Amino acid sequence: MLRFIFFLTIVVGLAACDKSRVYETNQDFKNGIWKSTDTLRFDFNIADTSKRYNVILNVRNTIDFETVRLFI
Repeated sequence: MLRFIFFLTIVVGLAACDKSRVYETNQDFKNGIWKSTDTLRFDFNIADTSKRYNVILNVRNTIDFETVRLFI
């Protein structure tokens, strides 16, 4: 059983590699607080502008935030 779990972990880890990603980053906020005056900026270059790209934005939060509104 331990071998199966190890093998499954390796397979899932290799399957998670995605060479088609152009840019990926995570941002943490000081003391876990994202104030309305705080802005984030992500700069990156797209080499092939003739291709189509999917843009995915992940926002992770908890119920500890005072408000739940998010404006993008």
